[in-house]
Amino acid sequence: MQPRRAVIFAAILVLVVALDQGSKAWARTLPVSPARCDVPADLIARTCHGVPQPVIDGYWEWELAMNTGHSCAHRVVPACAPWILSPTCHRMKSVTTP
Repeated sequence: MQPRRAVIFAAILVLVVALDQGSKAWARTLPVSPARCDVPADLIARTCHGVPQPVIDGYWEWELAMNTGHSCAHRVVPACAPWILSPTCHRMKSVTTP
């Protein structure tokens, strides 16, 4: 890879990661119900939920939610590279294949 392309790639990578992490931090400030639930644990356990916040009334709403899944097809590849997965996956119990 040419040095200039490497710099452009690195700059885009840093920007995308910063936007991703920033949006996640912002999302955790959205209201939940009941108000004193533990984010993210109670959202994952489904003992509380996000409160919809209208962006464009009647068309678009923001709502805090947590995804308990992960990116690998765990039924196809049960020993799916744990270093790729989120910390949530490391807390999961053992996965069995069909």
